[in-house]
Amino acid sequence: MLPPLKSLVAFEAVARLGSIGAAARELHVTQAAVSLQLKSLEQFLGATLCHRSQRGVTLTHEAQQYLPVVTGTLQHLKVQTQFLFGEQQADVLRVKVNHSIGHNWLLPKLTDFAQKHPFIRLDLSLVDWPSQLPCQEADVEITNGFTECGNTRAERLFQENWLMVCSLNLNESTSKN
Repeated sequence: MLPPLKSLVAFEAVARLGSIGAAARELHVTQAAVSLQLKSLEQFLGATLCHRSQRGVTLTHEAQQYLPVVTGTLQHLKVQTQFLFGEQQADVLRVKVNHSIGHNWLLPKLTDFAQKHPFIRLDLSLVDWPSQLPCQEADVEITNGFTECGNTRAERLFQENWLMVCSLNLNESTSKN
């Protein structure tokens, strides 16, 4: 059986904000309503979740372990609801990027981006250079070099440094042939 959704929302708000009063203000309900939801969840789980004091609320060990589960579940529900029933087309960012820049520079940054912008869906296209249609079919294109296009703005992301690396035996092997 699932715990009551209202109780989970109240618990998450209290845990995140550290007080019943702050949670009540954020949820637009009374402090008594938040307290009732917390008690309801505690009864459902058969465990105490928080200790109340003048300074606010302190989570029990069990509540500290449960909080990431509740937070992740509510966040997932929120994101999927927006994805399935929200304005999907307005929330897609089309990015065109070279394979090596995409794999080595962009992909490691995407987890942080997704956490900061959960309602933006990325449509990532990996392409070879030179791009046949620069600045087209994408909202953002990360390219090596600068291409003039109408209605676009270019910004330098980083300065590259190239090094020539070769074997110490290169000279010996080429002189024998």
